[in-house]
Amino acid sequence: MFSWIIGIPLITLLASATLAIVVIQSGRGVASRLLLTVLLALIVLWTFGSVMAHSIAFPSTLFWMNFMLACAFATSAVGVHFATRLAGFGGAAITWSVRMFYLLGGSLIIVAFSYGFLTKATLLPNGAVESEPGSLMPLAWGFTVSGPIIALMLFGLRSWGTAPGTERTRNIFLMAGYIVFGLGLLSKLIFEPYPSDIAANFLFAVLLSYAVVS
Repeated sequence: MFSWIIGIPLITLLASATLAIVVIQSGRGVASRLLLTVLLALIVLWTFGSVMAHSIAFPSTLFWMNFMLACAFATSAVGVHFATRLAGFGGAAITWSVRMFYLLGGSLIIVAFSYGFLTKATLLPNGAVESEPGSLMPLAWGFTVSGPIIALMLFGLRSWGTAPGTERTRNIFLMAGYIVFGLGLLSKLIFEPYPSDIAANFLFAVLLSYAVVS
């Protein structure tokens, strides 16, 4: 039986893929736009993982749940890199910090596919997924949520610092996007069996795309 639990990620997958194509065709070569394209690609993959996790237990529901975790880690890491570029922060210290964030994110991806964060995941008849977190799950949450928090701090410092009016307006859309992204992540703590994060991810993508492309 088709349900909204499967419908939300499926519709969002189509919308996210369409948005990614539009952004790619809008222009190339700008570093921030390249990072945005990577972010959109990660969100498409994340959403695809949600479609599979909530509908098909092959190769296993646990695999797709960990696949989505890996996408979340990568999105958080690229999101921080994207924020440093858009907010205009550079220098050796920022470059080193971004690289360390990537390194930590890559390490967590390896742990995710080693089933270190989730020990069990069960697909229910209505499409919901029940999972059992492992002892390392707080580390996963801490890293993923830290991404939008860091980005908000960077844009906040830039907007209320030396940013001109037009850039400040752009940063408001970017900050709104990261707030939505963070809330989507936190919603999984309350609505864990359901794809509550997927719709938030799409809105995050829309807000960032509008701020960069417009």
